[in-house]
Amino acid sequence: MKTCDVTDTLELALQISGCDRVIIQHKPRLLSDNGASYVSGELPIGSTQKVWITFAALHTILRRSAPVNADCGIEFGLAVEVTAPQTAVVNTGLHERPRLQQKGAVMEHYAGIDVSVISSSLCVIDESGTIVFETTVETEPEAIADVLEPYVKTLKRLGHETGSLAPWLHKRLRALGLPIVCMEAGHTRAALASMRNKTDKNDARGLAQILRTGWFKPVYIKSDEAYRMRLLLTVRRNLKRKFLDITNTIRHSLKAFGIKLGQVSRGKFEEKVRDHLSEDPILTVMINSLLKARSVLWNEYCKMHKLIVQIVGRDAVMCRFSGVPGVGPVTAVGNID
Repeated sequence: MKTCDVTDTLELALQISGCDRVIIQHKPRLLSDNGASYVSGELPIGSTQKVWITFAALHTILRRSAPVNADCGIEFGLAVEVTAPQTAVVNTGLHERPRLQQKGAVMEHYAGIDVSVISSSLCVIDESGTIVFETTVETEPEAIADVLEPYVKTLKRLGHETGSLAPWLHKRLRALGLPIVCMEAGHTRAALASMRNKTDKNDARGLAQILRTGWFKPVYIKSDEAYRMRLLLTVRRNLKRKFLDITNTIRHSLKAFGIKLGQVSRGKFEEKVRDHLSEDPILTVMINSLLKARSVLWNEYCKMHKLIVQIVGRDAVMCRFSGVPGVGPVTAVGNID
């Protein structure tokens, strides 16, 4: 790194920034990770006519300008007072830096929704991260759209996390013309974990900031037909699990009385249980209620399984998929979007 690398980079940055006058408030500092001390004394920084800018502004300018020599590794940092036409002050947290407003530029807004069953927290921020609007709104697509109506022309992203209400809310808001984005809850949870106070209001603020930075992974929302197929598989699975739970409960309960059912088929299970309970009327009454519930669960499970087979039989793609060895109708339905 040479002195000319520093001065040339500054001249390029200042040329792009459009600053016409700068008053240096204190001695400049040159920050670098590869030995800046041997060139700092050679920089002509004694004159107040020299123009300087802050690190945040220079970093933004350098990213948008032509590439600089990669061997330099230069970063600059100064607190200065800049006079330039059409500037606005942006608070970066440590310093207030000037930012040039482009002609015809429109302020962009980002909105985050922390969705709950009854009401949801909503936060709207601008492109600099400043909170513009906060409220609590009823968890209804029309109510959310009405609240965001003043920002509909400048709203770039409206985001929410994945959840049980996400498919319904996402599709309704998109139908209303809002730029809705669904974010992976695992990623947003990691980003929001650093917040000191975990509240719905702060979560909405955090979601809006994540949308502004773009550090999120959008989630694909499937069609209503796909969610119906998913519900069908879920109902079938739950009925089968409850059926097996009652069967195992009967087996375990009878062991306390020395009754060992052993290996028995599903169809002959009830008959074998009743044979062992023929001499105990009290135990027969208690176990009989479980046997009736087991029978109803099995009948409903068979209905759901039959419905899946019928759906697969009417779909050409599912039929071909279920023809693969080891792939049945349940697997075929589960892998179709």
